[in-house]
Amino acid sequence: MFKHAACKPAASKIMNGLNGPSGTLELRSLNVSQIFLLFRCPAVWYSKHDLYNLIDKQKKVKIDSYEALLNYWLHFTKVAAHLQVMNQLLSIEKDDLYLKGFNQEF
Repeated sequence: MFKHAACKPAASKIMNGLNGPSGTLELRSLNVSQIFLLFRCPAVWYSKHDLYNLIDKQKKVKIDSYEALLNYWLHFTKVAAHLQVMNQLLSIEKDDLYLKGFNQEF
C-alpha cells in the first residue's frame, strides 16, 4: 500500500483508528494537521531556522500578484503548521512571523 517504510507506522495507526475500537478514540483526538503529518511520506521535518530563512527570503521578494502572495502563504503555512504540531511554535508567534515576511512598502 505504501512504498516508504516510514509510512507503515502511520498507515497502521490510521487503519487501527478506522477499524479497531481502541484506535478510534486516538484517531478522533488528532487534528487535521497531525493527520496530514502522519500521511506525509517520506517525512519532512522543519525547524524554526527553516521558517526564519523563508521569512528572510520573502522580505527580498516583491509581492506584486495574488499568485506571489498565495505562494508565500502556502509555504509559510506548511512550515508553521509542522512547527505548531511539534509544539515548537505558538499561534501568536506564527501570526507575528507571517507579517514580518512583508517588506515595509507592502
